[in-house]
Amino acid sequence: MPAAGGVTVPQLDRARADLLRRAAAARRLDARGAALLRSIDGHLDDLLVRLLRDDLDTDVAFLVEATVTRYLPDTLEPFLALEDPRAVVRGRPAAVEVADQLAAIDRALDQARARPGRHHLETQLHLQGEFLRTKFGEGPAPAGRPGEAPPA
Repeated sequence: MPAAGGVTVPQLDRARADLLRRAAAARRLDARGAALLRSIDGHLDDLLVRLLRDDLDTDVAFLVEATVTRYLPDTLEPFLALEDPRAVVRGRPAAVEVADQLAAIDRALDQARARPGRHHLETQLHLQGEFLRTKFGEGPAPAGRPGEAPPA
């Protein structure tokens, strides 16, 4: 079954496993980076299963695919290719910079994982309402008590 960009879920899973295995085997990450990588792996494991079941919204499916095909490789590959893993990036050790980047990915995946599946109708209605309120602003407050239908 293809994911959002035509890559299959098994292909994404293999790419994820290969990259994370290489990153762990390199032993270049600091303790924080290694812990974040394990957390990301757990998030991706759950999200890939949900993607296989077609239980992710389009934006979350895109995030999962982009994480495996771009965000993680773009973070880890240059770090793994450094001649000196103690190199300085932005005035601090490269491992600290990589851990900060992994933390951003981890936060995004954690939030995506917490979202109910796309087949949860109440969630769909809520998300559509949030989108419309963001796009078009809040309308006038309906008369009546909260949770009560406006008068007809």
